[in-house]
Amino acid sequence: TRGTELLKIEVTRSVSAPAAERIVGREIAQVKGIFSNSFSPYPEDLSHEIECPRRLRPEYYSTKIDGERRHYLLTYGNDRFGIGVCSDDLIAYRYLMGWIHCRDRQELYKIRHFIPHTENGRLLVDFFTALRCRK
Repeated sequence: TRGTELLKIEVTRSVSAPAAERIVGREIAQVKGIFSNSFSPYPEDLSHEIECPRRLRPEYYSTKIDGERRHYLLTYGNDRFGIGVCSDDLIAYRYLMGWIHCRDRQELYKIRHFIPHTENGRLLVDFFTALRCRK
């Protein structure tokens, strides 16, 4: 429901570092595809293209933590925890999607974290960057 926090963690086991990079790259490409400009299904409309405002598009980041590359993105979610929100009236959450590959355990963690949209997205980044792999 609106105004709550949600944290989802998906674990994929037996994933090498190169395989993890491929998986993450593919998932980032899928998100980018959601936000790419598309043609209107009704060409006679005033606009021939449908475009999400730049300020509502995901911000993509890559950083190194403990010698491992981490990729994440910040965007907005709707009241059903979906992404692809391109209108202010549909925004319910600030959303971080990120990936952590734990080389020693050969595990890939996909983190999906939603907080109320009125909260600062820095809270999501701080939480994500504080996560560490178990030994």
